[in-house]
Formats: sequence, structure tokens, C-alpha cells
Amino acid sequence: MNLEVKIDSKKFGESSAASMELFYPPRSAEPRTPPIWSGALTMEKAKTLVDSSARREVVSRLLSGESAVWVLIESGNKEKDDRAMIEIEKAIAKAEAELKIPDGVLTVAEARKVSAGNERDLNATLRSSIPLKIQFSLIRIARSNPGESIFREMLLHMESDLGEFRNEPMVFPVFGRGRALEPLIARGINRANIFEHSSYFCGACSCEIKNQNPGVDLLISANWEAAIAGNEVVVEKSLPPLLGIGALTGKATDGEEVTETTGSVSSDLISRPWIMVGGVILLMLVFGSVLILRNKRY
Repeated sequence: MNLEVKIDSKKFGESSAASMELFYPPRSAEPRTPPIWSGALTMEKAKTLVDSSARREVVSRLLSGESAVWVLIESGNKEKDDRAMIEIEKAIAKAEAELKIPDGVLTVAEARKVSAGNERDLNATLRSSIPLKIQFSLIRIARSNPGESIFREMLLHMESDLGEFRNEPMVFPVFGRGRALEPLIARGINRANIFEHSSYFCGACSCEIKNQNPGVDLLISANWEAAIAGNEVVVEKSLPPLLGIGALTGKATDGEEVTETTGSVSSDLISRPWIMVGGVILLMLVFGSVLILRNKRY
């Protein structure tokens, strides 16, 4: 997940002997790998762990509604880098012209127009007022840019073997809340591959469990929650009438009308404590299921 860093500058020592190192989390059973970046432990360097001009621009574009931002790490070879840029720009134009928003997706305004009695499934409702549009853009980062050194190394170490391609251009698509996919490299940066990736970003979500989604979260200083706060859409729907305990225990037969009663507790219910026990067990199962589902989301 993205990292929130708080630094108390009043208690922070600017010692020339102090240093800091940045590591990726361990990958499966791999031995500890060298740091992806190391430098002096200074306030300026500490801030650049999570912030840089390129990352701020990525955040700005994503929050404006762009589907994804393509971050091109240049090779230093102008011919290769320009060829990669041309392929990306042509693929972006094709994607923006041909891709469509999935059918059934409602914007915030559309969802609010849904009447209380409408039984339409609202799972595809957008949960933010951030504009929904098919749009992509490109950010180029030179290998020699010192201001993006940490961000650059973060991307170049996303996979353990990317060091073999340091003389080739690489492009990383960044989407959602600062999540990046593995890069396209050298000749792999072509219109077909970029269009295929773009189709994934604009398609219906196929996985709601974060850890099963491809890619990794980048270190970005962005308060995503605050950016979309207050935009949650809750559309009230008419609920079916309560069926009562008879329906849960199989007492109601087909075609039998089950009515809801109020007032004093039925003597029949009191005489059957096993029903109450069953109700408690049912509640425990429901509560446990909710906890399990919540844990699986993170």
C-alpha cells in the first residue's frame, strides 16, 4: 500500500554520518536483496522518498479522471526514446478513439436519479465524482534527472531482472491510487501492447481483492481518501418485507403467507428456546463472515 510518512523536523538531526536505505518488501523466498536506493539521512532526502514533481503530476492527472498515466523511463539513447514516445502517443490516440466506458456503469449524477423502488443492480456505480473518461497521457523521465532518482529506481527495481535492460527505454502504466504495472521494454513498447493494457484499465473490474491485482503500489505522498471524501454514493432501495423466523426455520410452506407481528413476545417462541439459540448462531455466522470478507480486502 502507499506509505504515509510523518517527520518531525524539530527533532530531526542533520548528521553527515547518518544514511538511509530503501528496500522493496521481500519477494517470496528470495534472500534479502540490496537496497534499491541509499543516501544521506537529511530532511530533503527523506521528503523525496515519497514526493517528486513527476509523482505530483501523476497524482494530479489521475485525480482529474485519466484512466492511466504512462511513465517513460528514458534509456539515454535519443533514437530509441523518441521511437518509444511515438508508439505510445499513437496507441493513446487509438485507445481514446476506440475504447468505451463499460455498459451499465453509472456516474454519481445518474445513480442519484435512480428511484428508491428501482431494483437495478448498483454495484457498477462510481463511488467518486472524479470524471469518468477514456483518457491517457505520457510523462518522460530522463535517467540523469536527479530530482526523480528515487522514483526512477523504484520503478526500475519493480522486477528483479530489470537491471538487464537499463540501456533500453521502459514505460510503466500507473493507474488507480498510484499502482504501477510491470513495464513494457524496448521493442515491447508498441501500439498493440499499449492498446491491450489500455483496454484492461477501461474494462469492467474482474478482481476486487487488492493483492490479486497485478502491479505494485508506489510510494506517493497523496491523500487519496481526502481526494474522494464525501463522494460515496448511497442509493436507498425499497427492501422486501421481513419474512420472520418461520421462513428461516422452514416452517413456512410454499404459498403460505408469512406476516410480520408486533407487540408482546409469542408464547410459542418462548416455549422453543432452540429457535433463539439458532438465531444467535446465525448472527455469529453472519458477523464472522463479515470479518473474513473485510480481512480479505486488504
